[in-house]
Amino acid sequence: MKANCDLASLADFVDKYTVREFVAERVGEEVLVPLLGLYSHFEEIDYGGLPSRFMLKATHGCGWNVRVEDKRLLDWHETGNKVRGWLRSSYYSRISGEANYRNITGRIIIEKYLRDPSGNLLDFRFYCFDGKPVAIHVSIDRPGGDLFRVFNTEWKEFKKHDSHADRVTQRIDRPDNLNEMLAISEKLSAGFPFVRVDLYNVAGKIYFSELTFTPNNGLSMADPKELDRYYGDAFNIEPYRSDPYCQVEWSPTNLMEKE
Repeated sequence: MKANCDLASLADFVDKYTVREFVAERVGEEVLVPLLGLYSHFEEIDYGGLPSRFMLKATHGCGWNVRVEDKRLLDWHETGNKVRGWLRSSYYSRISGEANYRNITGRIIIEKYLRDPSGNLLDFRFYCFDGKPVAIHVSIDRPGGDLFRVFNTEWKEFKKHDSHADRVTQRIDRPDNLNEMLAISEKLSAGFPFVRVDLYNVAGKIYFSELTFTPNNGLSMADPKELDRYYGDAFNIEPYRSDPYCQVEWSPTNLMEKE
């Protein structure tokens, strides 16, 4: 996939700010995490005006986030050093080589902190091929690393065989609003040969997280092997050999500096 198409054309869908407009147009702005601010420079942020909990993200990278659960415990000076480093860097050239990050302008967004009453914020990642979700990775945020379990759209689990399998003991029931999440994933993935649609489900309220076109930079193997074949059967390489390969014609129009 990475070798057969122009991933750089996907920048607006990967940019964590501009993609919000695309999502609002396709499925409605009610799934967007409330935005507290958009900034080109760290010094623009009014620290005193921020709530006690918030999420800070760089728009042009993966994993460049600061999750703040209690602002009183945050080292703002150290946070500034980290954020300035992100803004000076290209995630494409410095970190991953993923061309879909190449043309994104580095900025900072601050979003409302999402807190699930259960204490566990689950990330539902829908693997979509030609506009159809076929599998769901449920990511479980844990100290020491991100763990996940994988289900098909009927909520039948693919049993993992790697070293994480014994550590993922949390029971994950089929969400009552799974069909709604599947419908949102279909709408957001329509026109893309492949995309992973990431959603949060907070006490029954669905929020959009991000669109991911090259999970793990396309370098990790699916586990178990049956899942690898499952993805392979759903994947069609031919659209990636076309120009343009992506049938979604969209570009952001509302680039207001703050919402």
